[in-house]
Amino acid sequence: MKHTSKKNSVKSKGKITPKYAEEAEIELEINDALAEITECTIRFKIILWIKVIKIESIFFSNAI
Repeated sequence: MKHTSKKNSVKSKGKITPKYAEEAEIELEINDALAEITECTIRFKIILWIKVIKIESIFFSNAI
């Protein structure tokens, strides 16, 4: 599922994983007034075992 949200000064969009999925991947894109210089994307994969959360990998890219 994909979602887009625009509320007040916050804009967001992304994908929603169903509640009972075994894995979830979250992508966070950060933009500000200097987006051409400081735009970056952070992605990390979360694996959920019975009440244990493990962050498997973190990927950070910065477009300069």
